[in-house]
Amino acid sequence: LYTVFWNYIYNLYFDKWFGSNREKRSLTMRIGHTLGFEGGLIFLSIPVIAWFLKITLLQALALEAGFLVFFLFYAMGFNWTYDKIQPFRQMRNLIN
Repeated sequence: LYTVFWNYIYNLYFDKWFGSNREKRSLTMRIGHTLGFEGGLIFLSIPVIAWFLKITLLQALALEAGFLVFFLFYAMGFNWTYDKIQPFRQMRNLIN
């Protein structure tokens, strides 16, 4: 559940700081977005996992490593696809 919350907060502030025009984001910005999201997720999830399983932070990081690598690529692909498929121009025309 905290991942959903983190996703909402992170994307809200990312769009506020770097602009909400997702169509024109460069590959560098997309990589930065993904690394920032995953870094924040690590910062939030590793202590919780360690506490819940009663293991060290290093053990929790090792346990989570496979998931982190998978979701790094998943998040990058998902956000790129979402930004390309969403009809942002059409939505703007409807609003204006």
